[in-house]
Amino acid sequence: IEQRIAHTLPDDEVWFIYQYIISSGVAIDGQKDVSIISHMQASNEARLITWRLITVFSDIVDCDFSEDSALYDGLLVHIKPLINRLNYRIHIRNPLLEDIKAELADVWRLTQYVVNQVFKTWGENAVSEDEVGYLTVHFQAAMERQIARKRVLLVCSTGIGTSHLLKSRILRAFPEWTIVDVISAANLSQVLPDNIELIISTINLPTVTMPVAYVTAFFNDADIKRVTEMVITEKLHHATSRVVEI
Repeated sequence: IEQRIAHTLPDDEVWFIYQYIISSGVAIDGQKDVSIISHMQASNEARLITWRLITVFSDIVDCDFSEDSALYDGLLVHIKPLINRLNYRIHIRNPLLEDIKAELADVWRLTQYVVNQVFKTWGENAVSEDEVGYLTVHFQAAMERQIARKRVLLVCSTGIGTSHLLKSRILRAFPEWTIVDVISAANLSQVLPDNIELIISTINLPTVTMPVAYVTAFFNDADIKRVTEMVITEKLHHATSRVVEI
């Protein structure tokens, strides 16, 4: 900078610039992946906080995210500069904050609770809502990755051809799911397997106590969104209730 402006900067200006540089995030090396850079530059404190966030969130939602490397890398990239921002009292603005709070309300509340638990030694509400918003997106993505593996029962009232079409479209949208069986509602009580996690049905099933996602026979984009939201919401419902009780 001094060469560029042909002036010598005072020490306090250099220190001010330094604080913002180390609080702005990781520099991306053109020859290396961002996750590699983050691991190289992250402190033990950043790694510990990242693991603690994942552990507490996993306990709250009753899902194991310890093997989710994408979640770990994404959080670590943010936690390293976040620690610096807390140390130097630098505040960042999240332009998507209100959208995140509205669209990802459940995960937002859980993330805020988890962050407050992990950072409680820094003081009450030490981490701003803007920062929590960025972390929420990482946890939301992790929740959506969790639904990739499901054992599903299909309940249809239509013909064989339509049920086969429904099955193929579900597997195209969720290729790692296992379709345990395709049955009619009349046979549901006799053949309901014990090892299924979700029922997808084209007809109303008022007596079923298991999670049920209702879809059309053609499983369109709206159905995919409905199933995704239903699975995530069902998983988060118990967690948010626990947080409210705490």
